[in-house]
Amino acid sequence: MGNILEDNYSVFLGLYTALARTRSSGQNTYYKILEAQRQYFINISGVEFSEEQEKTITLLDDAMHKFYLGAYALEQLWGVHHYLEIADHGMPEFYNANLTNQQNEIVFLLSALLDQVLYSWRSFLDYYLKYLLFVVTGEYIVTMSTKDFRKRIGNHIDKYPNDQRAILITKYVKSKVLCKTFGGEDICWGDLLRSLRDKTTHQKLIKPTLIQRKNQQGYAVSWPTIGGQNYSELAQWEFENKAFEMLKELFPILYGFNWIAGPYKAGMFE
Repeated sequence: MGNILEDNYSVFLGLYTALARTRSSGQNTYYKILEAQRQYFINISGVEFSEEQEKTITLLDDAMHKFYLGAYALEQLWGVHHYLEIADHGMPEFYNANLTNQQNEIVFLLSALLDQVLYSWRSFLDYYLKYLLFVVTGEYIVTMSTKDFRKRIGNHIDKYPNDQRAILITKYVKSKVLCKTFGGEDICWGDLLRSLRDKTTHQKLIKPTLIQRKNQQGYAVSWPTIGGQNYSELAQWEFENKAFEMLKELFPILYGFNWIAGPYKAGMFE
């Protein structure tokens, strides 16, 4: 029983540590975005929100919750990555086994975390598109699809050709997020995210290219990679950073004022 409790505590401590790290960064973005939406509604209608405005805030809150989950999954992936960068043969967590003989376990662990990363960021993108569609058209879709998004927002622009906010949001999604999906030639981060997630969910498991390099202690680690990037780098540069960039670049279009860098403060957008 003692060993079971110790093992469970180790699992809990690791997950909780990842959460604490995520809280210090991810929650900052979460609170800022919600604060901006509320301030926008206060600016246009006062402190009493309509039912539609409350629905908008709820949709945005749902989307940002998914953003937070994506950041949490990525923090776990980075935790494993950084540990492997310094791990040696004698560390007790490896039971004094040879690190280079544990490649199958390492690849499995990184792949499992990548799958969670893909799920979380794909979920965030779907929820955020649902929010954007509701903001622009007032239409609510239970299960978001890119086809529905493009069709309904396109119909709205046809009906209201002078709605600049709708035009700018559509242009951004089409040129910076889902380029290939919306008929373009380039593959943007949303296209890549959807493609990888669909493959891991409905098709075959991703077969990564293993790139072997020595860690800081001189022991070889075979890193699974996609497109020359290991999983942590792929998730960071292609998904979390691009998702954050989308939130910031759509910020003035959605709320009418600029993003403010630094920590979150209540009333910061007044």
